[in-house]
Amino acid sequence: MKANTGKQRFLRDAIEYIKSNGPSTAGVLHEQLRYTKTGKLLRDSPSRRQAQQLLARCSLFSSRDVFVTRVDVALNSPYMVKEYFLRGDE
Repeated sequence: MKANTGKQRFLRDAIEYIKSNGPSTAGVLHEQLRYTKTGKLLRDSPSRRQAQQLLARCSLFSSRDVFVTRVDVALNSPYMVKEYFLRGDE
């Protein structure tokens, strides 16, 4: 059970973050939720890939494709990412 505490905490915090800030990408959620309120990195925080997989598998979340445009035109732009929101908030 202890191995899942980081994953459970991430999902709980992701729900709260989305309730407060609206839909978000896995990358933004990963960056916002991997630190404590005092700025320390959480030891059991999931990686960016794990965060995306947790969100995709959890039945509490839905996703939609959104286009992201970068300012630097030398990079491939625009590109598509998944934006996660709470199921029922469509």
